[in-house]
Amino acid sequence: MLLHMVKDKSFYQLEGVLQTPIVELEHEKHYAELPNVKHLINNSPHCCIVVATSTGSNKLQNLKNLYRCMSLLKRLRRQLCEEYPSLETNLIGIYPSLDYPACVYELNTNAARYVANNVLPYPSSPLISTIKHLISKLLGTNPAVGGLGLTVYKE
Repeated sequence: MLLHMVKDKSFYQLEGVLQTPIVELEHEKHYAELPNVKHLINNSPHCCIVVATSTGSNKLQNLKNLYRCMSLLKRLRRQLCEEYPSLETNLIGIYPSLDYPACVYELNTNAARYVANNVLPYPSSPLISTIKHLISKLLGTNPAVGGLGLTVYKE
């Protein structure tokens, strides 16, 4: 995955919410340029690495992207924590998109459960609801999110 600092105004709302520099992962490639992330960590007390998960209207492709992005962020989290034991990291969900974040929340917390039950779109049928619930349990996040992130803090 290619990393680049967000220099334009495309994520100014997300940067304002998180109050931290943002690095975007481009999901077309399947590897991370870890040196760029390390450089940012060494030069900033905190940052957030984000990746868009919903890139189009194809639901199956979006689910594949969600899985790949979650796997990548977890792998990156593990690598960074091994190299920098004093780092605090959290996975976050961003809804509906990175460009216009209406809701940013930490995954696997009470906030995530609240958002899933009260903010994210409610499926119209019980079957779709069950499928979304199973996907959420399997992937660790609701499939309605438009982006995922990894917040990184130095202690």
